[in-house]
Amino acid sequence: MVDAQKRWQCEECGSIFLDEVDAEECCIDDLEDAESHEGDEIYTESCPVCFREYRASDNPKIGHDMNVYAIRVAGHCQTCTPHYSYEEQQAIEKMAWDESGIPMRLNA
Repeated sequence: MVDAQKRWQCEECGSIFLDEVDAEECCIDDLEDAESHEGDEIYTESCPVCFREYRASDNPKIGHDMNVYAIRVAGHCQTCTPHYSYEEQQAIEKMAWDESGIPMRLNA
C-alpha cells in the first residue's frame, strides 16, 4: 500500500513542500532580497500567446521564472501550451542552467 501525503506548491517558484506554511513562505525571502538590491532591474516578460506575465531579472540571484526561458525558446509558456519537443525542452533547460547556474527542470 502506498502512503499518500498531502503536499503544497509554492506559487512563485513551483517548489513542493510537505507543510503549507513552508510553501507560502518559500519565496518571501527571495522577494525581500530582490527588493533590497537597488539597481537590479526586475521586469516581466509576457507570453505572446496567452499574454500572462512572468517575473524576470538580470540578477542571477533573483532569476527568471522558468516560463521566461520557455517563451524565449519556444514562443509560448507552459500554462497556455504545455507541450514542447524534446529539442525545445533541452534548449529551455540549458538556457536556464547557463543563465542562472541552477539546474532547473521544465516538467519537474
